[in-house]
Amino acid sequence: MSHIAQNYLKLIPPADWQQLLKLATEQQSYITSIIENETGPRRKKMARDAYRLFAQTVITRTQPLAEAV
Repeated sequence: MSHIAQNYLKLIPPADWQQLLKLATEQQSYITSIIENETGPRRKKMARDAYRLFAQTVITRTQPLAEAV
């Protein structure tokens, strides 16, 4: 998702992004708990890094989605 947000944002309707943002925000604790329950240290690190990038790119996006279209 982070890659898509960085490179293909203009191709995805703002309503779809809004739906993803709503779900990601509502389920942030759940997603974090899944990552923290990972038993493999490498997989946990990779998941943490991926989620951190996702949060930076998608959840805490500063540019309004409507302007990206």
